[in-house]
Amino acid sequence: MPKHEIFHPEGQQLPPELEDFLKQYFKNDNLQKLKKFGGRILISIAAPYSTRRKKREAIKIDHQFLMELESLKDSSDKVREFLLPLTIKELRELCDSIGQPVRSKASATEIRSEIIRHLQAEGIWNRISGTESSLTTES
Repeated sequence: MPKHEIFHPEGQQLPPELEDFLKQYFKNDNLQKLKKFGGRILISIAAPYSTRRKKREAIKIDHQFLMELESLKDSSDKVREFLLPLTIKELRELCDSIGQPVRSKASATEIRSEIIRHLQAEGIWNRISGTESSLTTES
């Protein structure tokens, strides 16, 4: 929080612009004590540091979204970019859809990393085992 301290020495007059400002908010008795005994004036600004973002429509985590995500799984950068606009709630919903467990206190960054790891796990195991084609399961 930005703040500024003004130390006023005892027995001196306040600068006129400061005195006018303080008269708006404090009683005359308080100003007389400040002039007589001196003191510290602390001015601080408490304002929100980030502007509120405009509300956006929620992104639906549906079959089409999952298919688009699946098509990007070869590039972790593309997947990360694709997941960036999702809120934590939407990321958790996505994890539920793909069966990826997530820690309850995980940050959005951690959840994105887990999703990327989950999506790329099949390719990693295929490379380890030496198989080129992707494994398919029969339904």
